[in-house]
Amino acid sequence: MVLPWILLISFVSAVLSSTTNDTLLWGPYRPNLYFGLRPRIPQSLMTGLLWFGTHDYASVTRTRHSCEQADELKTYTWTKFTREGGTQVIEDTLNNVRLTTEFLRIPGGVHGGSWAARIKGKPLDTTRASRISTIFYFGLEGIGGIDMETDEDENGLEGPVKFSGSTPQLDDFVIRVEDGMLKPDLVEANFE
Repeated sequence: MVLPWILLISFVSAVLSSTTNDTLLWGPYRPNLYFGLRPRIPQSLMTGLLWFGTHDYASVTRTRHSCEQADELKTYTWTKFTREGGTQVIEDTLNNVRLTTEFLRIPGGVHGGSWAARIKGKPLDTTRASRISTIFYFGLEGIGGIDMETDEDENGLEGPVKFSGSTPQLDDFVIRVEDGMLKPDLVEANFE
């Protein structure tokens, strides 16, 4: 009589483990970067954030990407992180910017569901200029491909940009890059 229960417990444990692994498939699993996302699958899709000041030519040589003590950032820490996602605050006094990165897991689908990342910035000191360039990149470590689906004209790109890709581990996927919801003529409200 003990044997059926052991089999049932083993089966339930395997199902729960699979569900847990799927919900945690995507995350900030690039610990050497200030902000980088990837699945817990080797040779797969990975993303990252880098930024640099544009106030003088020398600022480009001080690009922030991997965590370095020489960057002398005031802080870079996850202020909140749960199974659903998290919020990170990065304060860069040299470039006079506070970056807030947000990561959100959206359950469902075959490979751990979808996810979203949002990067916002504002000056640390509003009396000083804060001019930076940010680059959010993505690429593949292994076999597969990524193609831009959005048509480009002679003026560049405007509005959402869509990429499609495929890897043996993730199958087909879509990446959308969108501008923030705030418009220059709107005032941001803070309800914290």
